Amino acid sequence: MNHNALETSSIVTSETFDTWETSSSTSTAWGPGALSGRAIKSLGEASLRGLEKIAIRWRFAKIKSDLPSPGSRDRHHGDTTHVPQIPNEKLEKIMDDLLELSRLDYYDSKVRHKALRFIMMQIGSRETGQLTGCITKWPREEIMIFLSEMMPCMPLLWHDSSSSNSDSNRSGDDGETNFNLKERLELLAVYRSSQSPRETHDAIPFIVFISQLAETKADARRAVVDAGFLRFLATVHKHCSIPVRVDLEGTLNRGKDRDKGSGSDMHMNNDSGAASVDRDVVEAARDALSVFLDTDSGDRSTDIDVVLRECKALQMELVWPRSGEAVELLPLSTLSCKLAQLTPMRRGVFWRDLWQTTSASAATARRTYQPGSPAIMSPRLSSSDPAKLVVDRLCEIAVVLSIKTYHRPKCSKDLFDICFDLLVFCDMNTEDRDIADLSLLYLLQCVALGGEPAIALRDVLVLSSYNVNLDFFYRIIYPLLRMKTELLPTAQKFCQEVQYHYGPSKNPINHFIDFAMDVATRNQTCARAILDADIKSLLSAMGRPAPHVLMLFHELGSEREEVRSTVFFCSAFFV
Repeated sequence: MNHNALETSSIVTSETFDTWETSSSTSTAWGPGALSGRAIKSLGEASLRGLEKIAIRWRFAKIKSDLPSPGSRDRHHGDTTHVPQIPNEKLEKIMDDLLELSRLDYYDSKVRHKALRFIMMQIGSRETGQLTGCITKWPREEIMIFLSEMMPCMPLLWHDSSSSNSDSNRSGDDGETNFNLKERLELLAVYRSSQSPRETHDAIPFIVFISQLAETKADARRAVVDAGFLRFLATVHKHCSIPVRVDLEGTLNRGKDRDKGSGSDMHMNNDSGAASVDRDVVEAARDALSVFLDTDSGDRSTDIDVVLRECKALQMELVWPRSGEAVELLPLSTLSCKLAQLTPMRRGVFWRDLWQTTSASAATARRTYQPGSPAIMSPRLSSSDPAKLVVDRLCEIAVVLSIKTYHRPKCSKDLFDICFDLLVFCDMNTEDRDIADLSLLYLLQCVALGGEPAIALRDVLVLSSYNVNLDFFYRIIYPLLRMKTELLPTAQKFCQEVQYHYGPSKNPINHFIDFAMDVATRNQTCARAILDADIKSLLSAMGRPAPHVLMLFHELGSEREEVRSTVFFCSAFFV
């Protein structure tokens, strides 16, 4: 035997080891340990992977035993007081582990899906205090990626799964980014099953969770927007708004006249219980959006800009309309969005025709009423009657006037529409004056607020007829003149509003006179109406008219003889 040849073939150099380690061997010689070395390394990696899977399965089993299951909540009718409570430290560790296991690109799809099932269970049951705290430990990009995993699941609350069969086996572009439809439906099923029976809508717990997360810090708010939360709110509003639509001819189309095949139209819902449910979820959506509009904190100004840009990109007529070309965030209904497309004249025709339809229906009901039959429901209170839209609009107006965020120049178009509608409502002929009286009180609130609401009302009055101006100013001047003898509700409400906004030292009558004179300076029709509404008696009661009032009457003195007499009357106070 040639011992030298054997020794040579048995030598394994360092270069040979570099072959499987770095793929840069300088030799093609194979020693007897080369293949076994590769096998040992591969076996070690497989063992590590196996141990990791065992550890993950063990951790999921432990989490499952610690967290209360949806079934335990169902057995207690949603009451968690009978469910074992987990210490905060332990719960925080569980949430940290679940969030870690849900991370994209770190774990396979099955692991992430299982982790998200537990997370969706916490969200559905509104037990998200520790979860929110753990999420905020992450940077903004990680939060956005995490939310992007859940956000596509929620619109399925309104989608018919049969219409998406073609997507049932489709994953994301890279097979990992998104779950397929089946997996998303499973997440949604866990989310729904964990909710309390007291929940009025499936979407509300998720909206509340995102709102709480957005309130924690600026990075979380930005991540919420980047993850598509505003798109989700658009879907909410599309499916849960007032179930009517208005075409550009200003006519009301009931649900029975709609094309049933149209996926963009909402179904008419005459069930007052269902209407209440829709109202609850829309209110939750509006509360969520208000998080981004709260400008009390200095770091939120940029968030508002981001929200406005995102809304504009979405062309978000579905939710909170625009003013001019900029998307604004007034909490207005779909009906108000549609009406915003009409000219003032056609807008007024719509409301008057709507009310005439209601009045005719009520008159028919009174004519056919028989003694002993159930009492006739007031048109204002019928959930299926068009007049309810007037009441809904008044409720909407009350919200806008109560939030100063909306009293800014960019919202002037929507404030103009509000004042215009209120003047129309004041002129409606009704047996019950509640709607007209309430509308007048909201107009007084616009005057008392000053600023953009008062400017909007002034612009509406300038474009209105002599009769509209006369009626409006007389309804206010007469109660103000009687304040010393009788405090009528109109005067009382106006005085309270002025002093609430400007303090007790502000004279409400002087405030109203300033507004009236601002209107009068805009055109002579308004000035004549104000004079005919007996403004001079109000000036006399005050005793000292402002100098600009005297100047105004001098400028208009050539118009009417009555104006000349008023000028002499006012001049007496400056002699």
